[in-house]
Amino acid sequence: MTKEYHDDAEAWNVFHVREMVKTIEASDDFLEAELKAVNQHIATLVAEYGKGGLNISDEQMHNELKNLEMQAADFQSKLVVVRSQKNQIAGELVDQSELESSKDITDWAYIDLIISRY
Repeated sequence: MTKEYHDDAEAWNVFHVREMVKTIEASDDFLEAELKAVNQHIATLVAEYGKGGLNISDEQMHNELKNLEMQAADFQSKLVVVRSQKNQIAGELVDQSELESSKDITDWAYIDLIISRY
């Protein structure tokens, strides 16, 4: 917790959740860009193959198209999850972060306990 939020746990939690939501939104933007790139790749592949501009067999074309379509489906499903579960994902990230923070606090508390014995 930073000095700015030291005495206001609620404000810290709100800030932390907002930061996690920003991270999720950045992930959304990345997935959307990747999906767009894969779809453009598919369109280019199909157009060039249709014009005879590619020196590949029908089987190679089918395999490449299948792989790209699987990538597109994967990005689409991830986008659906990110967009529909944004708050739940943010909550899980905050929980995990708090668990790691409490571990650090526990470690510091233990160090303080040892020091106090001397």
